[in-house]
Amino acid sequence: MAITLGCGRKDEPGSPPKLSSDAVVAVPSADAASTDFPDVEPTSPPPKPTVKPGKGDCKVEYAPKPTRDPNPMCKVPALKFRMGTDDPDDKFRAERPAFDVELSAYYIDQFEVTTDQIAHYLNAVGDNTCGDGPAGQCFCVKGCWPGDLERSGDRFAIIAGRERVAARHVSLEGARRYCAWLGKQLPTEAQWEAAARFDPATGTVIEYPWGGTYEKNRANEGDKPVQVGAYDGTDGRGDGASPMGIHDLAAGVAERIDGCWTGYPLCSSPPCKDPPPAPIRPGCNGLYRSMGVGPNNTRGTHRSSEMFQGTSGFRCARAGQG
Repeated sequence: MAITLGCGRKDEPGSPPKLSSDAVVAVPSADAASTDFPDVEPTSPPPKPTVKPGKGDCKVEYAPKPTRDPNPMCKVPALKFRMGTDDPDDKFRAERPAFDVELSAYYIDQFEVTTDQIAHYLNAVGDNTCGDGPAGQCFCVKGCWPGDLERSGDRFAIIAGRERVAARHVSLEGARRYCAWLGKQLPTEAQWEAAARFDPATGTVIEYPWGGTYEKNRANEGDKPVQVGAYDGTDGRGDGASPMGIHDLAAGVAERIDGCWTGYPLCSSPPCKDPPPAPIRPGCNGLYRSMGVGPNNTRGTHRSSEMFQGTSGFRCARAGQG
C-alpha cells in the first residue's frame, strides 16, 4: 500500500505582516507539536550518505546525529549580504525590495533530504508522527497523492529507482519534525538564500547558485526525478553547486522554508540580523524556495507561497560557530 507524505491546499500570499528586527516568533498552540517530536533512536543503520568531492567546507562529520542521518552538511561562515532584488520588473515583486542581512555562522545540508532518509525516519518513529491532523500537517495524511514509499505492515520501503531522489509530498509539519529528529531545523529564508547566492571568495552575491548567467544544463528542470547531486559536472550535466558546494538549489523540488510567507524586507530597520521565520498561523501553507523552470524561476531570489503539491521537499540546517 502506497503512502503519501503530506498534502494541503493552495494559499495565496495576500498581505502578510512584516517582522521587526527584534521580533519574537510566536507559535500558536496548534503548532506546539513541532517541538514534541518522537525522539526515537533507529534500530537499523541509516542509508549511506551521498558524498561528492568539490568546493566548500562540506563534511559528514558536521552531521549532529549520524545514526539518523550521516549526510554531509556545509559550513556557512558568518556573513553580510544583500537579500532579494530591486529589479523593477513586476514578475519579481515578491522578491523586493532588496535589503541587507547579517547572518551568524550555520550549517546546511549539502543535499536535499531523500526518500530513503524519510523511510529510515518513518521506520524508526512510526507512520503517523503527529496524529490524524488536518491535511498538510503530517507526513502521513489520508487521501492524498501517491508517494515514493510503499508500506508493508509497519515497515516502509522505497519504490525501486527512487532511493536517492529528493523526497516529495512533504508537509511543513513533517519537514519540521524530521529536522528536529536530527538535531536540526528547517532553514530560515535568509539562510537558504545565502547558501544559494553568497560567494565567500568575493564576498558578493550571484544571480544563480553557479554564477551570473542562466544555464539550463546546471539544474533538473524536467519532470523526471534524478538522484540528488546529479548536476555535478559529470555525465553530460553542468555543475549546479553553489560556491559553498551546496547542491540542487535551483529547480528539482520546491524546498520548504521554516515559517509562513511574509513580505520584504524581513526587518523593519537595519541591520537585519538573523531574521527569524514568520510565525506559523492558521491556514499557513508555508514558504518555498527553489523549484522553477527557466531563467526567472531558477534564480537564487525566487520565492513562492504556492502549494507545490507533488514536489515539496526540503533540507535541514543548524546553528554553527565562528
